[in-house]
Amino acid sequence: MDLRLALKNQKILRNEMDHRVKNSLQSVASLVRVYKSRARPGVDMTEAFDAIGRRIEATAALHELLHDSPLENAVSLDAFLGHIAQLLEDSAPPGVRVHCEAGAVAIPTSTASAIAVIVSEFVANSIKHAFSDGQPGEIWIKGSGQVEGGLEILCEDNGGAAKRPEPAPGSVSGLGKRIMAASAAQIGAHLENGPTETGYRMSVSLPA
Repeated sequence: MDLRLALKNQKILRNEMDHRVKNSLQSVASLVRVYKSRARPGVDMTEAFDAIGRRIEATAALHELLHDSPLENAVSLDAFLGHIAQLLEDSAPPGVRVHCEAGAVAIPTSTASAIAVIVSEFVANSIKHAFSDGQPGEIWIKGSGQVEGGLEILCEDNGGAAKRPEPAPGSVSGLGKRIMAASAAQIGAHLENGPTETGYRMSVSLPA
């Protein structure tokens, strides 16, 4: 009986991973098409390639944690966000630290995937607008479950209180903002961002 149950659970996990791989590859392909549509002669597409790379790395991290997770079709928020934060710090300029603090909350893989996109785009934006001149800085990523069963993600940097420039709607930079909004809408989350006394902050609230 235990063997049959183990085999059944293994099959369920494999099916979920196959489904997740398919969806993730479709997501990456869709992102490539979106950026391709904005490609023009003389336009620097470095940001586009960086965004695609972040999406692939986040997808790989999700698959790795899903494979090792004892949860069914879910991962632990602290492990997942911690992994994403480490990937982002590894690719950040020297002197930029990415800190993570999150609770051990089980979240569906679809929610984790969307959160990874939002967090990655926030960090990329901070690096570009707050720390692009080589100055050291810190970025914090915090995640916690709410008493009523919801989820909240907070991202903040200390890159200065100056207002961040708004990218042109049709530009490559502007797509990052649209992708964040679309990812939040995908999981029914409310996204807010704006300047603080020392930098910039974003909050993502997901109701129960």
